[in-house]
Amino acid sequence: MKIKGKLHRVTDINSFVVSFLKTGGKPVAGFVNFGKAKIHVALDAPLNTFNNSFIPNMSFKADANAAGDFTVEVPDGLRSFRGRLIAYDSSLVNVNLPGIPPIEILAPLYRSAPFALDKVTGVAQKIYVYPSTTPDDQGIPASEISKEAAKLKTSLKLDKVTASIGSNAIKCTAEKSDGEIQFEIHVKPSTSDDLAELVRLSVEQMEIDLPGPDWITGLCVSKGDIEKQVRGGVKGFTATVNQKIKDEIEKAAPGVSALATITITKVRYPVTSTTTIKLPGVGNQSFPVRSIVVDPTIGVPIGLYA
Repeated sequence: MKIKGKLHRVTDINSFVVSFLKTGGKPVAGFVNFGKAKIHVALDAPLNTFNNSFIPNMSFKADANAAGDFTVEVPDGLRSFRGRLIAYDSSLVNVNLPGIPPIEILAPLYRSAPFALDKVTGVAQKIYVYPSTTPDDQGIPASEISKEAAKLKTSLKLDKVTASIGSNAIKCTAEKSDGEIQFEIHVKPSTSDDLAELVRLSVEQMEIDLPGPDWITGLCVSKGDIEKQVRGGVKGFTATVNQKIKDEIEKAAPGVSALATITITKVRYPVTSTTTIKLPGVGNQSFPVRSIVVDPTIGVPIGLYA
């Protein structure tokens, strides 16, 4: 079967919305052809689930041409499964090392709701995306991160937790009975089939320093258990971050989440203020304070072949 489509970029959101509503979802104004992009069709085959499993899910890819047109070939034998379409913007980044070619970076633009493959027709699906940039002052501030660190301290029964926003991640340090855990929380755009999930948080670069076996009583019994508990604690933070992002998007464009699919294209960590701390023997020192800012892309329709 052939999954055909055409990708458009919205250039004038006001005229596009007026035309979209007036024509019942068949706009004639406010957009241009998107151009080249990467198109992925992810299937829930072979286990009828889009979630990760020990057997990798099947997916098929194609390139959209300079006009935004694409065709993804999927074997007819898979018609009993479901699929979902994900579109990515592609760019090349030089690594500045001799003999090493540029690295392709894929930024997610659009993800559809799951659709039944037996509903696929030869009609090209028209997709419209509106990439937007969030003002730096509308991100998740350091104060919110501090609140979540306090929750993590309580849930894991730690003596101390500090969390600060770095240039590319949340830097965390936890202490318990003279033992120390250092790790980073990375915020990444989600391409999940759950359209309510905008970002995912991953715990990376974890280092555990244990002074002895006794301190871990009441927390866990091994480094592996410590890591498991920390990762579990961060899951609650994931829900908070997703809700915060959705609230900000709804504030800027009321009702958009009911009409369109929202995909985070980029996560940034800009400096939004400074703080002054008096250091012994040094005096007052100013330090940058960062926020977590996400740039969303709004896409319609939510469902294909509907």
